[in-house]
Amino acid sequence: MDDKFGFQDIKFWEPISVIKERVLDRTLLYGSLLAFFAFVTASFVSPTYAFSPGFYFDIGSLSGLFIVYALRNRLNLRIKLAIVIVFVFLIFLTSLAQYGTVSTQLTLALLIPFLTILAFNLRTALLVLLGVALTFTLIAYLYINGIIESLVLNPLNELQTLWVTTGIVLFVACAIIVLIMNRYNLEMNLVIKKLKKRDDDLLGHLEEKNVMIQEIHHRVKNNLAVVSGLLELQVLNIENSEQKNMLQKSVNRILSIAKVHEMLYQSDDFNKIPLKDYLDELTRTVINSMNSESLDIKYENYIKTEFLSVNKSVPLGIIFNELITNSIKYAFRNNRDNLIEITVLENDGVFHAVYKDNGVGIDDFDKATSKSLGFSLINSLLSQIDADYKYHTNEGFELSFSFSL
Repeated sequence: MDDKFGFQDIKFWEPISVIKERVLDRTLLYGSLLAFFAFVTASFVSPTYAFSPGFYFDIGSLSGLFIVYALRNRLNLRIKLAIVIVFVFLIFLTSLAQYGTVSTQLTLALLIPFLTILAFNLRTALLVLLGVALTFTLIAYLYINGIIESLVLNPLNELQTLWVTTGIVLFVACAIIVLIMNRYNLEMNLVIKKLKKRDDDLLGHLEEKNVMIQEIHHRVKNNLAVVSGLLELQVLNIENSEQKNMLQKSVNRILSIAKVHEMLYQSDDFNKIPLKDYLDELTRTVINSMNSESLDIKYENYIKTEFLSVNKSVPLGIIFNELITNSIKYAFRNNRDNLIEITVLENDGVFHAVYKDNGVGIDDFDKATSKSLGFSLINSLLSQIDADYKYHTNEGFELSFSFSL
């Protein structure tokens, strides 16, 4: 999907294979830890088990399981499952051959079909289950006929009925697990397909919505440009310099708002304005339009906030527009060393801004601001964004303000 609309961060519903792989990794980790605990316990409790052939075989199998877990990210699901199933089957087979029906690891037979159905189809799971059943039957035959003997003497291993009953219980339990897991796989695949289709539909609607919003910003910007253009035509037909300045200020106020919509139209995120670019372009526009005396004005900025929301950017743009206009019209008297400086930073969710010029300052600030539409507008907008602010007007002019983002 095109990154222009910000879809790169949207995560689609995961395929069932990814979910299964996560389940396998958790099962492998916890199962290996439990098996290791059982191995250590059996080594201390059963003297016949310690250092028997099965003891060393279990060490190798457990080591293999931990190695598979360590390499889990390098193996695909089916290879990883096949290796795990082989190790689990060998542990089950070894324990069954050594202890018969009294083996404590008979329940591993239930884990084998569960792991098989995770990555393979129903037919493969049934074949593996048949292999487990045939292996169990072969071991039972060898025990009943006295060909092999348990490490722990137990006459129960010679009872045919016990072997048959145990085998039937294990086979039925394994078959139930296979059927349930197969049904679960089918249902999960169906659900994920439906969710994926819903996501595709939602993304399609979202793309249409974003295109529409983008077009709205474009049209608003164009309409504001038309309004400012009409006012500029009016400026050209006015000879009175005071009236011309008043109209030009109105033009700049409109342009400061239009610039926000222009940047939103060009942005990937329709709620964030690149603050530095916005203030740079705004300052350049105001200086070019209001500097009728062709003063040499230097502009410096220290902007550490990358983006700002639309709700804050519009009033902020108008505030800086008024401040820059006032500096150009009233602060500077010389044609050199004139400086406008804007500092912006963000700290713990609080926006801090400082506007400075090195002009003549304002002797009677209260009197000057009481008659100024620009300062009335500034104070109104600062109140609108709930900003705390302070003026310094003795040496040059400075306005510092802050508000919560």
